[in-house]
Amino acid sequence: MKNTSVFTQKDVDNYNNGRIEAYWNGVEVEAQKVNIIVADDTRFPMYWARELVGTQRKALKITVTKAPKNADGDIVEVNPPEIFYIDNEDGEGLKKVTEGKGMWTYSHKSLNAEKEV
Repeated sequence: MKNTSVFTQKDVDNYNNGRIEAYWNGVEVEAQKVNIIVADDTRFPMYWARELVGTQRKALKITVTKAPKNADGDIVEVNPPEIFYIDNEDGEGLKKVTEGKGMWTYSHKSLNAEKEV
């Protein structure tokens, strides 16, 4: 069976240094593939990743520098930038920020990071 996958220069550029053409709530953001050590989140008694605390996990580091201001689609600068992590162990985080454009129709799992490794 012949492999028909074709990678373009854009595909290569998008994945250089783990950076990805990505979106959050339909607005372009910076997303980077990272590995983190999972930290606890004491704000949530039922934190989904509590059993993973202290372990290494694949994640996406999302940096938001602009966001929708209102329903009319106006975009405003976010200063200082908002930085957060979402789980990408199974690739679902990547699907959310690429094909899902970061919209609510694609789910995600937030992660707290002790540190990047």
